[in-house]
Amino acid sequence: MMDRVLVFIARVKALFLRSSDDAAFDNEVEAHLEMLAERYRSQGMDATEAKQAARRQFGNVTLLTQKRKEARTTMFFFNVARDLRYGLRQLVKTPVFTLVCVLTLALGVGANTAVFSVMHAVLTKMLPVHDASRVVYVHTSDLPDGAHNTGDYNTSFSYAAYRDLRDHSGLQEVIGFIPMSSSGKAPIRVGALPEEAAGDMVSGNYFSGLGVGAALGRGFLQKDEDDHAAVTVISENFWASHYAHSPDVIGQTLLIKSHPFTIVGVAAKGFEGTEGRIPLDFWIPLQSDPEFNAWGNPAADGTYLTLPTFWCMRLMARIPAGVTQEQALAKAQGIFQQVAYLGIAQQRAGERIPQLSFFPAKQFDGQDESFARSLKTLMAMVGLVLLIAMCNIVMLLMARNANRQREFSIRLAIGAGRKEIARQLLTESFLLVALGGVTAWIFALGATRALGAWAQIDSNLQPDSVVLWFTLAVLMLSALVFGLAPLRSAVSSGPEMALRSSATASQITTRNIRTGNIVIVMQVAMCVVLLVGAALLMGTLRNLMNIPLGQKPEGVLVFGVRPQHIQSKEESIAFFGNLQQRLRTIPGVEAASFAANRPGSGWSSNNGGLRVDGHKPNGVEPKDAYYRHNTVGSDYFRTMGVPVLQGRDFSDADSATAPPAVIVNETFAKKYLGTVNAVGHVLSNSKGLRPRLIVGVVKDHKYTG
Repeated sequence: MMDRVLVFIARVKALFLRSSDDAAFDNEVEAHLEMLAERYRSQGMDATEAKQAARRQFGNVTLLTQKRKEARTTMFFFNVARDLRYGLRQLVKTPVFTLVCVLTLALGVGANTAVFSVMHAVLTKMLPVHDASRVVYVHTSDLPDGAHNTGDYNTSFSYAAYRDLRDHSGLQEVIGFIPMSSSGKAPIRVGALPEEAAGDMVSGNYFSGLGVGAALGRGFLQKDEDDHAAVTVISENFWASHYAHSPDVIGQTLLIKSHPFTIVGVAAKGFEGTEGRIPLDFWIPLQSDPEFNAWGNPAADGTYLTLPTFWCMRLMARIPAGVTQEQALAKAQGIFQQVAYLGIAQQRAGERIPQLSFFPAKQFDGQDESFARSLKTLMAMVGLVLLIAMCNIVMLLMARNANRQREFSIRLAIGAGRKEIARQLLTESFLLVALGGVTAWIFALGATRALGAWAQIDSNLQPDSVVLWFTLAVLMLSALVFGLAPLRSAVSSGPEMALRSSATASQITTRNIRTGNIVIVMQVAMCVVLLVGAALLMGTLRNLMNIPLGQKPEGVLVFGVRPQHIQSKEESIAFFGNLQQRLRTIPGVEAASFAANRPGSGWSSNNGGLRVDGHKPNGVEPKDAYYRHNTVGSDYFRTMGVPVLQGRDFSDADSATAPPAVIVNETFAKKYLGTVNAVGHVLSNSKGLRPRLIVGVVKDHKYTG
């Protein structure tokens, strides 16, 4: 064992002190050659013949030198360094070839990395919480008849359901959270400048139940929820951008909707909340103040949090250790059935009982299958692009190596083995892939942000360690393909190629044409598939562009306004009315209006239990008497370019003191009244909505996009 250690030390020493040792060895070889040459001169040969005879007798000096180095040094590092230097010289000698290969590889690998980053974040990445495998999102199959909700119907629960599931379901934790508004954002003020920030109202066990620590201060307590305390926890990103990581942030005041909240903690770095698409800046406990109604519903509508028929909370749960999801779900379902109909007279005949379901605590909850299919299709397309890019580079390398066959033959003739040439080619391919990989990573960072913006995902999608390993695996595969695929053409000729003329050598290279043709056929086939897919995609996009919108989007400008000083509904009406009048006076403005929920955002208020003229709609089941509505200003449909089929648009006369009015679209009129002649009918619902007179019917138009 000690002998091996001494040999290794001697080899490492020789690796760094080889200059003096090499010189001594070269002198010794020259001395032997001179002695042999002197012997041949004494036999009557002239000096030139004697020197040639001495070299023939002595043998291959280069091979002897190589074997001596292998015996005295750790050759791996020496060979790698030599191959790297030689490979760099080859790449520098052919800058156009190098640039084309690097950019081609960067495009193929970068596109795959970008799409994989989004796929990983949306479909597989778990929330950064403690023991995420036992944390689940809680969904429901439907709402009970007579309940209404804000948000998605299958992820909304009442406060009563949250409370009973928390206290009696046997789940280790049941965690509730509610977005501040339909956009997820609320007006805040740090210092003198007003702005918007994303936030949630959460249960007292939000941070402790998820197992998310605090970078500074503390999380929430159950007492904070019970008292609806005016305290807040901010994100690490918000702490960095607004307070420069100052430890004095604890105890400072953050104005949210003009209400003061005391900062008590900073969430752990990397935790951005449980909303998925949008990273959160702050969290506050569940509030009872009407100004903090769920999802930003108007304060005048009353305090919704404790209303049992208003389903507005999203829920997560932590399953106890040693309990399966199926066991936990079965017990929770029994509790849920008891509380689901709280505040509702009775379960209607034939009504399906809402069923609970658990979903893994991934970064993004509730992504539908169509979204996943789109990402997988896109991944397949960019994977095909990568294959085409690899084929292009392989063809370039084969052509390049064909021109270097004479070089390879000379190296074989002077003693190099095919293994050494293969190693050299692999080293060159690794250099090429390294350059392409760095460029691909830079490209992927920008492409990931662009893809996230296209998918309307504000959350951080920057590549993480999983994406990095994916990229490295693709690059390693590329390096092996680039190094091994052209190897046959590089070493197919023996040492005799060095003695042949260029014309003869070029004839021999025709043996590689068959391999090249196969690669070309593969490229053409994949390009055809890619072009067909692109053509189908373009056709789909063209069809989408030609779908009638039912309105005229040209010339319509949409922007948001969140005034900081508004304290009441009356002040809000006065502010927006004044703003509307001032906008109308701007030259070139034909009409101006406002809406509580921006068209195209997908957000709206939802309600059920519809009544027409005080009665249930004929032929419509109670559970289907469900509708979505938006609060808008005067001239709204004129501003949006939506034709009014019957009656009129809203006007300035439709004020808060005027009789409540409503305008419906033609589908609503046909479904619930059986005719588009709906003007004059009165709408209400079973939940006490003020009766509203239908004053107009408008053409069906796109709302959610």
